[in-house]
Amino acid sequence: MSPVYLLSGAGMILVGWGAVVLWKRHYQVPFAFFAWGTAAWTIAVSLKYAVAILMKTPVETYVRGSFPPPIAAPVLWVYIGLLTGIFECGVVLLIVRWVSRIRQARWEEAVAFGMGFGAIEAILVGLGYSGFILLVLFMPERLPAGVIKMVGEIPDSPWPFILPPVVERISALLIHAFTSLLIIYSVIVTRWRWFWFAFLCKTAVDAFAAFLHISYGIENLTLQAYWLVEFVLFVFGCIGAWIAWTFRLQWNMVQLNENTGIC
Repeated sequence: MSPVYLLSGAGMILVGWGAVVLWKRHYQVPFAFFAWGTAAWTIAVSLKYAVAILMKTPVETYVRGSFPPPIAAPVLWVYIGLLTGIFECGVVLLIVRWVSRIRQARWEEAVAFGMGFGAIEAILVGLGYSGFILLVLFMPERLPAGVIKMVGEIPDSPWPFILPPVVERISALLIHAFTSLLIIYSVIVTRWRWFWFAFLCKTAVDAFAAFLHISYGIENLTLQAYWLVEFVLFVFGCIGAWIAWTFRLQWNMVQLNENTGIC
């Protein structure tokens, strides 16, 4: 395997770290908002994976035994998506309701919360990816035979495969930022449709990811299909970023009304 693959890991780390640094520097946002987002991600993902691991066998056994294959597979995709929606949106909701400072956040501070949520994921995924590449390069004997076989099938030319993981982290960070913003907004104005919209978005994205992994295996996608997947996710992330930006004026109006006593 070429050491050039390390650029993907470095790029993912840069996405997370760079987003926090640039946003904090531009908007002078207190670091606490990024930290709360990071804490929310840590709690949500820990709970999600604990439940996913504990329930994997019983859920798969029940679903595959209760439904014919054409229906069982989509049910499992939705189940995996719902785990993300329940834990990632649910934990954010609980933290927002618990921390009054977040409920009083300015728009840029609320976005910072979501960036903290997405940035820690990008950094940790990048570190894990880089660690795997280093293990392949310097200690391949420690890897299982199945992993060695998979690595042997990786194309000799790494350049077309360097950017997709980085683009994926950009997309994920944008999705985390705008869904967190919607949840915070839903609590501030007590309009729960925004929470459920965020819930639906996160559930749909991870159900789509589950569809790819269960049906094809991301490692089996052709380069063209791989880029198509990342393009779809990137478009979704950009739409989310646009939605978040359109909330800026609305957010400021809500805070102005609260400060002046106008409901």
